[in-house]
Amino acid sequence: MAYNIDFSVTTSDQIEAALCKRLESIRLARNINQVQPAEEAGVSPRTIGRLEKGQGVSMDTFIRIMMALRIQQNLEA
Repeated sequence: MAYNIDFSVTTSDQIEAALCKRLESIRLARNINQVQPAEEAGVSPRTIGRLEKGQGVSMDTFIRIMMALRIQQNLEA
């Protein structure tokens, strides 16, 4: 799925929503349910659901979920 977002003109809420949708897309593309990354990240599946809906989670939780999905190397960008 392509994301055409001009980060220079969007709000922080829009950027957060876009990043969260990207995590959801990655999870779904890998055919992983919410329970698996939640357990590995040490959060509840409900937290994964909140993140994917763009309802806000801490930066720590966001990073732990990225690590559970094995995409933490993308933080370098």
